[in-house]
Amino acid sequence: NIGGWTIRDELLKPKIDRYAVKGKGLLVKTIQDVRGYIDSLGLCTIPRRSLNLTDTPSPEVLKFVTGVEPNEDLNTIGERVYNLERMILNREGVRRRDDMLPKRLMIEPIPDGPAKGHVLSPEIFNAMLDEYYAVRKWSVDGVVSEDIKTALNLP
Repeated sequence: NIGGWTIRDELLKPKIDRYAVKGKGLLVKTIQDVRGYIDSLGLCTIPRRSLNLTDTPSPEVLKFVTGVEPNEDLNTIGERVYNLERMILNREGVRRRDDMLPKRLMIEPIPDGPAKGHVLSPEIFNAMLDEYYAVRKWSVDGVVSEDIKTALNLP
């Protein structure tokens, strides 16, 4: 549960430039938070469209599944999930150096298709990672801040 699969948004929403750097941090965070909420319901992500679970979480679904009236913003549930997961990873020593893609993806241009010739350079990747950490309000090394722990009532 650490992914932020942006491909649907980048391909299907015309206002998103899939080659742009700016805005990807927020896009990934938003998708992760929504998936964190949906995944916490115990529902598989794959059939969520057939269940009418879209990118706008529904308090009615949470109440139906749990029997409990939701008392906080559902995206906050997902945000808490991702920050708690990151806190566990931080405890185990995970830092920025571990948030890397396979080297091949950052040196070999895409050989064919609509993105032919494009490559995600280490500089571009690091710029995206900087933005993502800033949006998450983590340190530049990927450590969850005390402010976020307090704001989200995490240990």
